[in-house]
Amino acid sequence: MSQELLNELMSQSEALNIEEKLQLMRYLSSNLKTDNNLTEKPRRKWREISKL
Repeated sequence: MSQELLNELMSQSEALNIEEKLQLMRYLSSNLKTDNNLTEKPRRKWREISKL
């Protein structure tokens, strides 16, 4: 996403009322949880773990 688009979305969000902002926040936060599950976590090597 471009910075311009992000700035535009933030600007448009200022026109929302409180309920609409809360709805948008719930939507975005639920997407974060979903997207986080798709992010592959780096695998650690056994040699690195055994040194702990």
